[in-house]
Amino acid sequence: MKTPGFSSKSSQREHTPDDMAIDQAIEKAARDSLIRNGFSRTTIAQVAREAGVSRPTVYARYHNVTQLAADTLTRELLPLAQRLQTVPQTVEDLVKILVQAAHDLQQNELLAAMIERDPQLLQTYQFQRLGRVQTRFIDLLAQILEQMSRNTELRDEDPRVLAAIVVVSVQTAAVQQNIFRAVRDDADVWTKQLEVLLKEYLLP
Repeated sequence: MKTPGFSSKSSQREHTPDDMAIDQAIEKAARDSLIRNGFSRTTIAQVAREAGVSRPTVYARYHNVTQLAADTLTRELLPLAQRLQTVPQTVEDLVKILVQAAHDLQQNELLAAMIERDPQLLQTYQFQRLGRVQTRFIDLLAQILEQMSRNTELRDEDPRVLAAIVVVSVQTAAVQQNIFRAVRDDADVWTKQLEVLLKEYLLP
C-alpha cells in the first residue's frame, strides 16, 4: 500500500556514518511515538528529544510531522515487497505469497496503529493516488506476471493492469479487515475469500 509519495530531505543528501546513526535514531523515535501516541500527539520536538538530537536536526530531514509519518510508514512497509523478489511457478503459489503479504500488512504494528487512530493519513492512497509502496508492489508484481505468462496460463491482460487490481485487492483486505470482522469474525474465512478472489481473477 503506498504511503505519502514524496521524498524526505534526508533521502536527497549523502549520508556519513554519523548521519546514518542520527537518521536511525530519528526513525525509531518517530515510529515509537506514532505507535504510542498517534499522529496528532507526535511532535518534532518530542521526536528530537527521544532521538537525542536537536529540533533543527530533525527539520533538516523533514519539513513537518506529516512528512515524517509518511516516510516512517513507507520505510516500514517497503521491505514487504521482498516477497515478490522471486517468480512463482504457478498461480496458486503466487496467490499464497499475496495472501501472506496481506497478513503481514494486517500484523504490522505501525500500520495497525494508524488505521485505529489516524485513518485519515491513509485516505490519499486509497482514493486519490498511489504511493511509493503501492507503486513498488505494482512494478514488481507486473514483472512477475509478465514472466509467468510465458509458461503459465494467466488472464490475457496487460500485466500492469492485473498487478494494479491485485495490489488494491490485497491492500483492501488488509486495511479494511475490521469491516469484514463486522460481518463474520473469523480470519480464516476472509483469508479463504481473498485466495478465491485472487485465483479466479488471475486465471483465464
